[in-house]
Amino acid sequence: MRPAFRRYIRSIHHTLHEDWGLILVALLVATVFWWEVDENRNVSRYFPDVEVRFSNLDPAMVLARDQKIPKVGVRVSGPRLLQDLDGVDFVMRADLSDIRDATAHEIVLNPKGFSPIVPGLSSDDIRVRQGDIIPSRIEVMTEWNSRVARVVPRYSPKPALGYVISATWVAPATITLAGSDAELARHAIVRNKNELVLDGETETKEQVWTVEDLDIGNLKVLDTPKPVIRFKIFVEPFFRKRLVSDVPIRVAGKIPGTTATAGSVSVEPTNVDILIQGARLKVNSVAPDSVALELDISRLPPGEHKVPVVHLNPINLPSDVQIIEATPTALTVWIQGPHELETVFQELWKGVRESYLSGNLPEAVTRALSVTPANVTTPVPTQMEVKP
Repeated sequence: MRPAFRRYIRSIHHTLHEDWGLILVALLVATVFWWEVDENRNVSRYFPDVEVRFSNLDPAMVLARDQKIPKVGVRVSGPRLLQDLDGVDFVMRADLSDIRDATAHEIVLNPKGFSPIVPGLSSDDIRVRQGDIIPSRIEVMTEWNSRVARVVPRYSPKPALGYVISATWVAPATITLAGSDAELARHAIVRNKNELVLDGETETKEQVWTVEDLDIGNLKVLDTPKPVIRFKIFVEPFFRKRLVSDVPIRVAGKIPGTTATAGSVSVEPTNVDILIQGARLKVNSVAPDSVALELDISRLPPGEHKVPVVHLNPINLPSDVQIIEATPTALTVWIQGPHELETVFQELWKGVRESYLSGNLPEAVTRALSVTPANVTTPVPTQMEVKP
């Protein structure tokens, strides 16, 4: 190795003695080029109004409504092109990927986030150090991009024959979700992932789901603690019985042979309790305060009667809802009918005779006993001879 090294040294020594002029020219040219390059890269400018742009924020969050877009000052070293630019030609990007909660955060600005947005200049052409960013820390306020969604369970209603699902109940009825606008719109209604199948059920069934059992995509559940969804399905027989108390009795129609109506009728009792039966939905639709029973007296002769309650005409009761029991089972009805003509004359004669023997005028008797066309079906003579 030593002879080779010696030959290399002798070659350089020979070149310096023989071609020193060429070497001098090469050094001069290199110095000019280096000076030119150094001049272009040593321009330094301070831009006081560089806008900060936020990036990589979790889709479940947004900047707070009162969050202002900050601006920072940046000192930049680079080519002479910097002398023709302003702060609007640059941006400082702040990475928010580490934010996990909706609260206030302090973000450190990284020189790598500074970049030009004009053609002909790239981030590789400039130099920014951490100390060149003023301020190098900014505060960022975030909040959840949230929405309240309804919980509507998916289930297959197939109860046993003769049974129906009378009602459903779910709690909580809503949950609060956070995510992107598209995801929130897609899950405005939250359902369970696996459909609940009811096959031949005859009793009320309850199902419990956790958040993991819900179809919410990439959304976050904000409720604390995490909700447990309870879903109850009420399975009951198709037909239902229901007690309606204090149902009033209404009298309708006219007493046969007269124009008199309820004023000449006595009913006991005036209110009854009835047990009705029918389709569950129809029975449930009955308003107890509007139900009444109608007694038609137009087909009942004068006198006392026992009328079964089930034979009365129901008012405001659906046609397919029946009265199966009543308490009491029958009404006592007394109808006061018109006086027969014979009875009228007997009472008239008795009164006239008594008034004649006592010396009183018969007019007093006629005031006590009124005979009118309304209560007499046979014409009454206008003149009558009275003998002692």
